[in-house]
Amino acid sequence: MELSSTEIAKKIPDWDELTKITDNISEIMLKKMLLEKKIKAEEANIVYTATVEPQYALNGKTPAISFIEATYKYTGFKNELLPLREEMALLTSELEKARNRYEIFKQMLDIWRTVSANERNIKL
Repeated sequence: MELSSTEIAKKIPDWDELTKITDNISEIMLKKMLLEKKIKAEEANIVYTATVEPQYALNGKTPAISFIEATYKYTGFKNELLPLREEMALLTSELEKARNRYEIFKQMLDIWRTVSANERNIKL
């Protein structure tokens, strides 16, 4: 079933909705960037603490950075980073969903433009 440009235009969201989507993408990006900053700060604190505090020494030596990265840096000392990483995964998913929605709307506009141009050519 072929749709006319008028029928397609009815299915395309209006400009206000597209603006809301772009605003939503910007808000999610900001949240994600702030969360990345928070995670990086926590990771830096964990590395510092693990290399300075005697309680984290292994056989009397400061643990290797590779050991810290494979253990404490990802989870935290008591799994305190895991909720932040889960929040990051959710934000990333939300961001991709918003971006995909925006792309779908852009493609709908392209389809409308093509169908509309084809209709004008046929009438000539």
